Amino acid sequence: MTIVLERQDVDELVKPLPSDWTTEEERMRLVRSSQAQDLLSAVSDRRDALGCDIAGEIGFGAFVMIELVQAGRGRVWKAAASSFLPAVGVIGYESMDCSQPRPDYQLVEPGGDTFFSQVLCSVCTL
Repeated sequence: MTIVLERQDVDELVKPLPSDWTTEEERMRLVRSSQAQDLLSAVSDRRDALGCDIAGEIGFGAFVMIELVQAGRGRVWKAAASSFLPAVGVIGYESMDCSQPRPDYQLVEPGGDTFFSQVLCSVCTL
């Protein structure tokens, strides 16, 4: 599977922002900007069979990718079918305590097969 994002959608998230924030929305915008920068930093000068730039290890950029796919602004190419999937499901879990060995986010094709998993966990000491 190849996840295809429009470069302008990612560029839009990177736009320079003030470093101060006063609301949760502003804070999340800064977080998404940093994640989008991670995604763009992983892009190489190589192209795939579709003519798209190839990104290597995208790190926290995965969360921007998931958000764009969930918003319908990303597509998934299935090479075996030589076509884009008609829909992509996003499964997200709320637990962030690493207590269970399962992904926190999954991208799922029609029929329920998972093709991408992203694990996120936080360990807090109180």
